[in-house]
Amino acid sequence: MLRPDAQPIHVQTCKIPSRVVRWCHLWSAYDNYSRGSLSGSIKIYDLRVQGAGGVVWKFKRGHEGAIRDLRWSPFIPYWFATCGEDACVKVWDVRYAKSAVLELMDHSNSVNSVCSTYSKHYNLLSLTRNSSQ
Repeated sequence: MLRPDAQPIHVQTCKIPSRVVRWCHLWSAYDNYSRGSLSGSIKIYDLRVQGAGGVVWKFKRGHEGAIRDLRWSPFIPYWFATCGEDACVKVWDVRYAKSAVLELMDHSNSVNSVCSTYSKHYNLLSLTRNSSQ
């Protein structure tokens, strides 16, 4: 039950508005969250880190345009997928910040959602406005 006088445990002010924020629920301490911005950038924050705004991983231009969704892999704790207005789905590995490890560019419109199945580690589903793929 929430107390009426409860305060947030963390407040993060961002210069660029975000469309999606997700907890990194598979990491051991549960103190990490990720966000995809309207400019296409991706950042992962650690609530325990004081310097650099708590940013522990970032990619400045993950997508051309806004990131519409971001989901962590239920099987591989350092993988997540993003999708965006550029009609792409990308899979990222936080151990490497140079580029996405996989890019799916088969959509004809912006991709609104991405998710992974909990039955097989290699299944990935993406959804668009008009169901192009």
